[in-house]
Parts: sequence; structure tokens; C-alpha cells
Amino acid sequence: MDLPIKTEQCESDSSDSSMDNMFPSMTIVLFGYSSSVQYRNDNILLGEKKNIENEISRIVPLERKISECDISVINMVDLHKTEHVDNLLSKLMNKNEIHAFIFVVPLGQLTNDDKMSLDWLQKVFGDKVLQFVMILFTYEGEEECNTVKDDLRRNPDLQQLLDKCRGRYQTCNKMMNNQSEMRDLMKKIEHLFNENQQQSYTGEMFKTASIRRKELENSEHRCGHTSEMEPNAQLNLILLGKHRAGKSASGNTILGQKAFVKKNSKSVTREVAVKSGTVNGFSVTVYDTPGFHDPKMSTEEIQQILEKVIQKCESGLCVFLLVIKADNFTEEERETVEKIEKLLGEKRLEKTWILFTRGDELQEENKTIIEFINETEALKKLIQKYNQKYHVFNNKKKGRSDQARLLLVNILQSGLGEVRQPYVISLKPGATPFSLKTPRRIPLPLMGKVKEELHRMEMLGVISRVEEPTDWCAGMVVVPKKSGAVRICVDLSKLNESVRRKKYILPSVEQTLGMLAGAQIFSKLDANMGFWQIPLSEESARIEWLPEVTDGLEGTVCHIDDVLVWGRTEEEHDSRLHVVLEKMQKAGITLNVEKCKLSKRKVHFLGHIISAEGISPDPMKTAAIRNMTEPSNVSELRSFLGMVNQLGRFIPQLADKDKALRDLLSKKNCWIWGMEQAKAFQTLKDSLSSPPVLAIYDTNRDCKVSADALPYGLGAVLMQRWQDGWKPIAYASRSLTQTEQRYAQVDAKDSETFLLASTLKWRPITSHY
Repeated sequence: MDLPIKTEQCESDSSDSSMDNMFPSMTIVLFGYSSSVQYRNDNILLGEKKNIENEISRIVPLERKISECDISVINMVDLHKTEHVDNLLSKLMNKNEIHAFIFVVPLGQLTNDDKMSLDWLQKVFGDKVLQFVMILFTYEGEEECNTVKDDLRRNPDLQQLLDKCRGRYQTCNKMMNNQSEMRDLMKKIEHLFNENQQQSYTGEMFKTASIRRKELENSEHRCGHTSEMEPNAQLNLILLGKHRAGKSASGNTILGQKAFVKKNSKSVTREVAVKSGTVNGFSVTVYDTPGFHDPKMSTEEIQQILEKVIQKCESGLCVFLLVIKADNFTEEERETVEKIEKLLGEKRLEKTWILFTRGDELQEENKTIIEFINETEALKKLIQKYNQKYHVFNNKKKGRSDQARLLLVNILQSGLGEVRQPYVISLKPGATPFSLKTPRRIPLPLMGKVKEELHRMEMLGVISRVEEPTDWCAGMVVVPKKSGAVRICVDLSKLNESVRRKKYILPSVEQTLGMLAGAQIFSKLDANMGFWQIPLSEESARIEWLPEVTDGLEGTVCHIDDVLVWGRTEEEHDSRLHVVLEKMQKAGITLNVEKCKLSKRKVHFLGHIISAEGISPDPMKTAAIRNMTEPSNVSELRSFLGMVNQLGRFIPQLADKDKALRDLLSKKNCWIWGMEQAKAFQTLKDSLSSPPVLAIYDTNRDCKVSADALPYGLGAVLMQRWQDGWKPIAYASRSLTQTEQRYAQVDAKDSETFLLASTLKWRPITSHY
């Protein structure tokens, strides 16, 4: 049976070459809904449907022979409806390279279910998979097949689907039992293979897509936990470029709405359009500037406009987006770029990104952005000049929020930063090299993930291969993450014994939190994989700290790779944040946008919730204690008391409340869990059901210590005077030793004096009194 649409396409393919010579074997994937196919004994591709208990058996490749070509068919029909198939697909892609993904769709009205199956494929296998996708329209009767062209012409959904698959399609009956149709399909797949320069979809492509997907899922998960927080600080994006480069369309894509109206090509505007919105939890303001290559506007006019925009937004976080069409980098566009660079100056170029528009046209030409860049030497040098800081927009694509989110992630987390000055490890004289003789064994289920992570770390430049013999070799430690990925660490304990290290004393949590007096607005910054950003000198790298960029900055504290910026007003906060970000940028440090919290009234920092009202314990810690069951042995009790002691500053008279429990820790006592212990256990849990909010210590306020001596312990509270009375800053208590309990209670005053001496733990923050 000759199908009109099929015959016409095959003629245009001119693929009459022998498949025996060109394509002796290939692997294809069939995906879509089962309503598109009929399983039966004579189904050439899928055969008869079997009762399969698990999905692992179902996607084992079926070996077929069509037109003397050996075909491996992987059946993923309906697989998108199955959960938890990541590991399954990882194993599959480790062993196979896919020449074509065949999307089976029934002729007629395209359903949402059909669209979802293609979305699933793109989500799981990445955008690059689309260059290997072909639609296979299936039909039941010949009369349906004869209407294919009309259906495509009338149905915009089908047109859009076809555009997404680069216009590639074929037809066959649902039974897939026609040898002629199957031969034509194989020719189409061969043509697709040649279009892709005889490249197939590889396991490495799948690994890259999986890593990217997990990063996005983690970003969405983390952002979901900040919903109770207030909107973030202002991010200003200034769109620059020649007239009709796609600045307005890019602004609409960023904000996810039709905020900017495209300007008339014949008119010249000297106005800057300004629109604001929220993108992935960030408050974003977009400035759409006039065209920069307009003969009707002088350089002076353009410079005045640009300076006004910069004055409005440069006090906050400001990024310049140089908009260029991804079609042809002309001499006019090169001159426009040079003019913009001259107007911005070298310092602002560090904050500039190149934003390519019309990425969809590249897809239609089956061309990648890297191939487009490499076509023009001037554009290639431009990208190198901007340190590969570029992003591509498909302005026609639906679901633009993903594009905007990825742009923000790239801007705020532009890969892995690198501290400008390499760190040199200094060894002690006579240090003896250490080399591990027996490596730690990696569990087999984690082996694939470890290989993926090692490959990613090598691509980021974090690690490099050592080809020659080395005297130093430390053990690798693999730690599973909650997300399912793995964290790779190194056990450098033996190396540390031989290192002469710089001393860096971390301030205590109490000291750090005592610096937040008057704070109303907070921003928490997290260095992106902080320790990986410190390059080692070549000799140090063979054997194995963030720089103190925030040292001396007002309203800023750094604790390892977490930085907290605060202000009494929004203006003060934004000004301080701007200074910190500037210094980090100069130091070469990038931030993890998923963990940064900007312009919040409440942040999680150092295991506490910090707000303008004061300091409260982490709800996750208090919940963990409240949910604990009664301990059944000393080990479980010690664990419980350890968690309680971490929150001791929030519990008045703790030493008295936990007395009955502490007695059980003594080796002299037998383990007897009675009513007294059960009551003490419940009392401590109740104390953390609604813990007090402690005021933030202020050096300018009056301070007093209220103390009390109890039969079995000492208790005290540090307080400060506020407008509405005295507020607690911290509680402290300790138990009395057996000897102290026998002290004669000669004078209450002496007892209180002894107690006050025990409150010297607060001296680091009260010594000025």
C-alpha cells in the first residue's frame, strides 16, 4: 500500500542507498501511549504483548531484522506513566546508544496525554534528545492515512508538535505488520542518522541531562520551603542591543508576561521601558533600553539614557544583558557591541552577559549554539572575552518560566567560581608522604553515580587525572545525598598531620548572633561549592579556605561558606549587600542561587531562625525532639540529652528539669525508667513545643543577669531593657556536682555570688559593662 504522504517524503529524502552498506544495525526507542499501537504476533517492531511483572524486563531491547538490518527495539510505550525509573534508564543508557526515538501518535486529534509523553521524554533525556525524535503517526484504516496533510494543515497543535520534532514524521498502521511501511521507516531513520552527522544519543548525553534535571528539581524543592518568607531583594536586568534584536521579547520571556510592546521598526524611541515581576522567588526589574545602532540618535544621547538607567538601579544587584540574535553576527552587530562596551566601561563588563535570542531558529536548522558561535571568528572571540557568560532564549517557547529561571541560575551561579589567588599548602619539614594501600570499597548500587560525579568534577576543573606515579594518595569517601546523588569527599587526615596551616579561629555562635543588634532585613549568601572555588598551586594540587573577602565589612558576618548581611532599613541592607556582592565578584567567588535568601524578614542561620523579633530555635530540631520516643537505654538517652543541650539557651532551669534523666547516665546507677524519668522527659519536650523567642543582644542597651540557685543546679538568664520591658537574651544552667551539693547553705548571698561566677560564659558579649 503506497501512502501519498509517505511516498512524497521518501522521494525528498533520496535515500535509496543500500541499508546493508550504510546502516547494518541500529537501536531505536518507541515511546508514547499504548492506544497508538496494537500488540500482536505479527507486529514487526513490538510483537505480542506479554504479561510482564516489572518494567526492567519490559524495556530489554527486542532484537528484530528488517530489510537485512539488525534492529534493537526498546519499548518505552506508556513508560512515562511509571514512577521511579531513573535507575532503570541509567542502566539502559550505559549499555546502549540510541539512533532514533520514535514517538507513536494516533492520527486525528492530538490529546494532552500525547503532548505529556513528549514532555516527559524531553524532561528525562534533555533538550538534545529532540534532534533524534521522529513522529510515527499510526492509523487503523486507509481513509485516515489519506487525510494526514489536511490534518497537519488544519490542526495548530499538530503543527507545533511537528515543529518541535524538526518536521520529521512517517505513517504506518497500528499493527505495524506491513513490511513495506517498515522499510520506509528504516530509510527515514537512516536519513535522520545522516542528518545528525551519524551521531547517536549517548549515555553521556543522558548523564548530563540527568544531572541538570536533578539540579532543577532540587532548586524547585528548596524554593518551595521559602514560601513563608517575604519577597527577595531587587535584581535589575538592563537589556542592551541594537534595534529589533529581541530585547522586548526577551523582557517578556524573563517576566513570563507580555510586559513590553515591540517597537515600530520605523519609529525611534528615546524612552526606557521599565517593568517588574517575580521570577523563581526573586523580585526582578527589567529595563528595556532604546536601540544602540540608530543613526538618528547620537552617542551622547545614548550615553545619557544609559547613565540615567544605571543611576536608578546600580545601588542594587545590577546585571547587563547584551542581546544578540542567534542568526547572523553581522558587522553592524559587532559595531553595536563595541559601542556598548565603550559606554559601559571595563568594570561594568564584568557584570555583563550575552543573551542570544531566537534559539528556536537554530533548532529548526538543527544547529547548536556552540556550532553557531564557532561559525564566526569575531563572535567566538567575543564569547571568550566574556568568559563564556552567555545564555540562549527561545522566545517562541511556551513555559518560559523555566528559561527565566535558568537565566537567573546562570547569572547568580555562573558555573564554579575560582578565587583569584591560588592557595599553597606548606608541609612540615621532614613530612612523610602517605599513600593508601587498600581503597575504601564503593557499594555497587552507587558505582554509576560515583562515576557520574567524578566526571562532573573533572569537567568543572575541581579534580584532574594524575597520569604519573605519586607518593601521596588519600582515600575517597562517598556520601549519599537526600536527593539521590552522591557527594565525593577525600579523607585527608593523614595529610593534615603533615601540613603547616594558617590559624583561622571561628567565632562562637553566641558571638556571631550577638552582632545582629537592630537588624530588620537579612540576606544569606552561600558560596557555590565553596571549597572547590579555591585553586591549588600546581605542587599543592598533587597532595591535596574561602578568602576573607567580608573582613571589615559593616553589617556582614561570614561563617565558613555562609555569609549573613543585615540592615536596619531596606536601604541600608541593600547598600551593604551590594558591597558584599561586588567584593565576591572581584574575588572570583560565585554563589549557590538555590541556597541564597535575599532581603528576608526571617532567615535560617547557624542552626537558628533569625528575625527582627529575635532568635528562635530551628523548627526541624525542636520537631525532632518532640517526636522522639522514650529512650530504652543509656545510648538513646545520651542522644536525647545531647539534642536538648544544643537548645539549652532556650530552656530556663534546664539543669533542674533534666536531673532525673542525667542520673541514669551514671555508671553507679541501674537503668530504671520510672514515672520521675517519664515526667522529666515529657517536661523537656513540652519546653520545646513553644520555645521563647530570644531578643538579639544590643551593646547599647542596659543589661542584667538574674540568677537562682536550686538544690541540684544553677540557673541564670541574661536580659536587656527594651521599650516594653526586660527581654531574655539567653538562658544558662548547669548541674551541681556531688561535692557542690554538700556545700553549706550559710548565706543566700554567698550562694548567689557563686552562681554569678558561673555566668561568666557570657563575658565575650558583656565585658564592656
